[in-house]
Amino acid sequence: MLDDRADAAAIGINTWEAIGRDELMPGAFEAFWESPVYSHCNFTALPTLPEERTAPWVEHLFAMDWDNAAHRPILEMEGLRRWVEPRMEGYQTLFDAVDEQRIGSRW
Repeated sequence: MLDDRADAAAIGINTWEAIGRDELMPGAFEAFWESPVYSHCNFTALPTLPEERTAPWVEHLFAMDWDNAAHRPILEMEGLRRWVEPRMEGYQTLFDAVDEQRIGSRW
């Protein structure tokens, strides 16, 4: 976009908020569409993976504490203060676009 090779781009909320705080390229961009809120980082597994394998992983994620110096760098890298359950409803516009464009399930 900055070198006029594209008219639009998708950026994550953390970057957009930094732009809005005048930390990055103030006034360089304007929003023309915003997606519904969704969880930007999801961990998925095949349904065949047993819960005794997944439950400890989830438990450890949710136990991460912003005030713990060993945990904070990981949370900061993800732009999080804590892990939460995913909000899948925010993906509906993406699912609809995939259907509308007839994109195959193996893309």
